[in-house]
Amino acid sequence: MPKLEKIDMQSPYNSLEFLCFENLQKCQYWDTKVDNEHVERFPKLCQLSIIECPKLTAELLDDYPLLEDLKISDCAKLIVSFLSFPKLTKLQIGECKEVVSTSSSTSQITSIKFEPLPDVAEFENWLRENFNCVEKPFKWTHSLTSLVYLNIESCSFSFLNTIFLPNLIHLRIENCLALKSLPKRLKQMKVQRMGICHCDSPLFIARNMLPSSLKRLKVSDCKKLKHLEGISSTLLEYLSIRDCESLTHLSSRGLLPNTLKHLQVDSCPNLTTLLSRRCCAHKKLECLHIHNCPRLRSIEEAFHNSPCLKKIDLAGLQNNGLFGLQSLTGLQELSIEGGLVLPVEIIPTSLRSLVIKKDVETSKTLIRWGLHKLTSLKRLSISGFEDPELILSENQRMPISLEFLEIFNLGPLRSISDLGMFTSLKELKIGDSNFNSIPDLGSLVSLKIFCIWNCPKIKSIPGFGSHSSLEEFRIISCPKLKSMACLGSLNSLQNLRIQSCPKLKSLPSPPSSLLELEIQKCPLLKKQWRRGKGKYCSKVAHIPLVKIDGKFIFNSKEE
Repeated sequence: MPKLEKIDMQSPYNSLEFLCFENLQKCQYWDTKVDNEHVERFPKLCQLSIIECPKLTAELLDDYPLLEDLKISDCAKLIVSFLSFPKLTKLQIGECKEVVSTSSSTSQITSIKFEPLPDVAEFENWLRENFNCVEKPFKWTHSLTSLVYLNIESCSFSFLNTIFLPNLIHLRIENCLALKSLPKRLKQMKVQRMGICHCDSPLFIARNMLPSSLKRLKVSDCKKLKHLEGISSTLLEYLSIRDCESLTHLSSRGLLPNTLKHLQVDSCPNLTTLLSRRCCAHKKLECLHIHNCPRLRSIEEAFHNSPCLKKIDLAGLQNNGLFGLQSLTGLQELSIEGGLVLPVEIIPTSLRSLVIKKDVETSKTLIRWGLHKLTSLKRLSISGFEDPELILSENQRMPISLEFLEIFNLGPLRSISDLGMFTSLKELKIGDSNFNSIPDLGSLVSLKIFCIWNCPKIKSIPGFGSHSSLEEFRIISCPKLKSMACLGSLNSLQNLRIQSCPKLKSLPSPPSSLLELEIQKCPLLKKQWRRGKGKYCSKVAHIPLVKIDGKFIFNSKEE
């Protein structure tokens, strides 16, 4: 509301729980005072958010007895007294010059009175640019004995060596370019979750710096980081490392915690080994995710003895003995992309999810072995076939237990064979393929979601008969599509999206059950429906949510 200058809310709002002011550039006045001091203006307000109101002047007083969550950002003139918020549990302050001084010579609390808050359970303080001296402003943190969440961004944070936050659980350090090592006092804290992001200076995370209580660690975009140390002495269950271009191995001493359940390594181009020591048992490891690490030689020596593995997700790796894995009887999800040779003997018949992308040899091996043997398979996503008849021919047996089927990026094929065997299928996706036609879906009695995208030869979409289960239908990037059969019989359809179908001229009357309709980049359809001056035909008037080329349509008119 670019012209709004005044907010007058004098009468009590007895039921209001959430109030947000955002992007009110000219608003200068919000009346927060009441004539009768015994009347509470917002007796049930739990969340208050004031964002991008640079001229707003107000004094937040005692009208918020139940306020739990307060966020103030880009509001230079607000005055806040924490004595007014006895139930406050979460606070976020950002880029508010009148809230926290940005002068390094006179760093002090100016407008906010940081009084002892014994009941505070969660605290977010986003320290922004120009906040170079933080020791003095943080002198009040000793009173936050229940502080559990702290986010530090774009500033120095040496204050962590001068204060002790006994109940801090969540710590995130982001874009602190001067950071070279973690503070020593961190070892004494009870931090369980920690994230380090966009900190370019540290070469390694040193030993005896991480708290033994640490359970989750995320490290991303640290350009000079070469390896981690000391993580084997923690209770770490989740480790994620992303976009660290200098990382060569995870631990120079060749050890990861025995408690580790989830390991994710993504886009570390110089990673050569996960560990430097062979035959390390990680009996509790459940999920292994490694993407885009082209120099990684092998994972066999590090994880050959991981009987609890439930999920393996590998992509962007070279085939260098990656599948020397054993004891995968508990494996439930397997995802492979590009260039890996997978021995079928490691796949348990109890597998529930299988994704194969750009790996023709593995796909052929699995199909010849017989996918129907995977009697518990619920999700199958397969692509990159030069000879799609291998999987889609009438003679190919498939697991009838499938609930999700995705087939895309296949070679030349005129049509898909009958899918009637999949009576349990709930979601079907077909894309990046040269199909001339799509199958009859009438026999898929459980189908709820159908999506077709980037199929340049499809000219028409047949009717589905009286298909009572379909709820969502998406058609994307089919440049030759000209017509669709009647949609009226789809009496459960709720969501319809059509995008980038430039030759589609008409659309049959949608069913009365439709709740959302989105049309984008379909000029002929839009031209037929539009009747000038931003008005559309009555076909869309009864649909609660209609969006055409990014504009909402209400009562056949553009909003």
